[in-house]
Amino acid sequence: MAGFANDGSFNVATVWRNGVALPPLSDGTGHAQAQAVALSGADVYAVGYVSNGTNNVAKIWKNGTATPLTGGTTAAQATAIALSGTDVYVVGAVGGYSGTATLWKNGTAIPVAGGSGGVLAQANGLCLSVP
Repeated sequence: MAGFANDGSFNVATVWRNGVALPPLSDGTGHAQAQAVALSGADVYAVGYVSNGTNNVAKIWKNGTATPLTGGTTAAQATAIALSGTDVYVVGAVGGYSGTATLWKNGTAIPVAGGSGGVLAQANGLCLSVP
């Protein structure tokens, strides 16, 4: 299960396994949330965001180690993850109020919808069909 635990000051990105919290994904110096989790063997992947004080930065964590999906100059978040072999697929949004629904494949962003003419779009789920 993915989500957050509040430390009294900030939301801390957290993943639970069998009802037990794993070590925190974020450091508690700004708001953060884990939005989704996926397992591959012993590897635990989570996606979500961490605030940099100005914007939310979309993140992916593998076994607790964070990798940013965005640079932090505009608001972004990752909302879902799916795994297929060695490929990691993540969806979410980049761009705040004029956001673009975005798919990241192995960390490379692919804009999907929205982001122009005031159209707001965000992807919240994905499903892979594996032969």
